[in-house]
Amino acid sequence: MKANVRSTVNALLRQMSVQDVKRESEAIQIKILSSPLYKRATRIAVYLNLTKEVGTRAIIEDILRSDSGKVCFVPDIVPDPSNVGETKMRMVRLYSMDDLATFAPKSLGVLSPPTQQSPTSIQQREDALDGGIDLFLMPGLAFDRECRRLGRGKAYYDHYIRDLKALCATNNWNMPPLIGLSLSTQIIPEVPTEPHDQVLDLIVTAEADYGKMTLNS
Repeated sequence: MKANVRSTVNALLRQMSVQDVKRESEAIQIKILSSPLYKRATRIAVYLNLTKEVGTRAIIEDILRSDSGKVCFVPDIVPDPSNVGETKMRMVRLYSMDDLATFAPKSLGVLSPPTQQSPTSIQQREDALDGGIDLFLMPGLAFDRECRRLGRGKAYYDHYIRDLKALCATNNWNMPPLIGLSLSTQIIPEVPTEPHDQVLDLIVTAEADYGKMTLNS
């Protein structure tokens, strides 16, 4: 079922023009940047978008402003010490746009930090889980109006959210709002789910938002 949905949505995305992706991305980023949820947040986890995903560059640039008072965390895929031969996602600090320029494609083609030893290498970067997250912006291949999310098959975000929930419970932290950013083509009637799949709090598109909270919450 999931494979069929992925195939269908990927075909629709291939038909979506670069101009339409850019237009919708700009509208969504304006909504995020002007929202109370974003303005209150100081530790923000955000993805580095693929070609046919909602763009996040304007959000990242705003977080990284010297006077923003915010810290940016982005994904990196690393070996999973608890599962030999497997990988997992962690969210690590992005320090500047110059830092981002050193990133290279890794798993699924996503830009990721360099692995060589340096002052901002993966071994030295701050991990978002060390101090928690105030706002979590994430991609997906498909979403529905009940805030179900379909990823690209690796379950990186589902496992990360599971671990984040456990950490928040242990440390008595509030869970951050889990917000999916979606192109219009990525909204489908119903996302097929399995027990490990995590439901988000809000899906934001250029034209409408869906969920149990709002950007004004």
